[in-house]
Amino acid sequence: MVGILWGPYQDFLKDLSIFRAMKHSLPTCAEQILAGWIEGRRVDAIADLPAVKEAGLARADVTAFIDDFCGVYLPWALNAVRGYVGSIAPNLVAESWLSSWSAMVHFGLPSPKAAIFYALGLRSREAAIRCAEHCPEPAESLRLTSWLANLADDEVQRWQITA
Repeated sequence: MVGILWGPYQDFLKDLSIFRAMKHSLPTCAEQILAGWIEGRRVDAIADLPAVKEAGLARADVTAFIDDFCGVYLPWALNAVRGYVGSIAPNLVAESWLSSWSAMVHFGLPSPKAAIFYALGLRSREAAIRCAEHCPEPAESLRLTSWLANLADDEVQRWQITA
């Protein structure tokens, strides 16, 4: 997933005005931080990655990168691309995926379904990931909300404990 996002960033997104206006340049391990974040890792686990340690980044630096780059800049750029794609060649599938990528980056989740569950009210990234793994519905399904509403809290907690 990170390659799908990092390639376009390197190819053309980095030239968007929002990235040129960033106060700080990206750390050398930006791709690894993004990968860890999208995989659903906690900040302390990302800060312990060899590339992050080698770059000399503290946990606060990783948090700042995630807050700025993953929380604001990259989701904004992906939404801008989604709007552009929608204006030149409307394609609901492309627009849906670009919207999903934006939410996945913003929330730090590995799948569109996990991002949807998080946006629907699960305020635990781990719970959203487990629900996405266990839900038989596709991400595009209108039944995701009812599946989540009918899910028992103790079942989600059991998934978290066994994982």
